[in-house]
Amino acid sequence: MEISRFTFGYAGDVHTSFDKALARTKEVLAAHGFGVQAEIDIAQALKMKIGVQIPREIILGVCNPKLASGAIQEEPHVTLLLPCTVTVKETPGGAHIAAADFQMMVSVTQNAELANVAAEAEALILKALAEL
Repeated sequence: MEISRFTFGYAGDVHTSFDKALARTKEVLAAHGFGVQAEIDIAQALKMKIGVQIPREIILGVCNPKLASGAIQEEPHVTLLLPCTVTVKETPGGAHIAAADFQMMVSVTQNAELANVAAEAEALILKALAEL
């Protein structure tokens, strides 16, 4: 997948079915040390709660335990920014995959010690996305 940067993350498109894209995204994230801690069907939630219909989209809350542990040791309140977010959205041509910019996220803590952890997490996520 070709990855492009936007204001607060990274994204790209894959030309496969939504279900295959979701499964493959979880697979490559796991191969890079990220487990799925939460899976939110935002399209279904909006439809059920307020009757709004959007394309199928799953929000994945992913976590790399080693990196999360290091971040928490540096800044206990960083748990407010965890887990990391990756989304898979259905598009007419396949699926759009996006991931949050971890450097930007931890910058709000104003704790420079988190920059290295965020850089490592971001590198792993970008490697995973490139494999899609």
